[in-house]
Amino acid sequence: MEKRRLTTLRFITVVLILALFSGCTTPVGRVRTAKVEGKGTTKVYPVSPDQAYLITKATFGWLAARSIDDHRSKGHMIAWMQFLVGTQGLQMYTVSVPIGAWVEKVDQDNTRVTVVTQPPTGSNSEMVGRLSRQEIAFQKYFAGAVEIIKRGERLPAKPPE
Repeated sequence: MEKRRLTTLRFITVVLILALFSGCTTPVGRVRTAKVEGKGTTKVYPVSPDQAYLITKATFGWLAARSIDDHRSKGHMIAWMQFLVGTQGLQMYTVSVPIGAWVEKVDQDNTRVTVVTQPPTGSNSEMVGRLSRQEIAFQKYFAGAVEIIKRGERLPAKPPE
């Protein structure tokens, strides 16, 4: 019995090692890799990093993020967006996709914000287009929020026009 248990543990260890080095990545891993590869939409805004984080969180909310993982100590946030991909009768099929936003201090008064989407493996051109529009909407809402902050106003519950 002990020999069988040892064999099972070895098998599990080998499977885990193979999975680790097989190139398997998580959706968040793909977004981080895309950022490293220079993908995404980058703009520099006249706000401090603290203000940029506040605006980033609000912007993800305006885009209807299902959840937001705040990794400020690593310089980014990951939001999970839900997209409808099909229906059959009364059944709706959705997919959750991570969208990353990196906040990097340029100087005392300016912050670089990069938003990155990475379609799920096997996505069609419609999904790629939807995600591209999310990057554009993020930067549009972010720019509007910068103007609101600069006027000394609070960010609204709905996105700026």
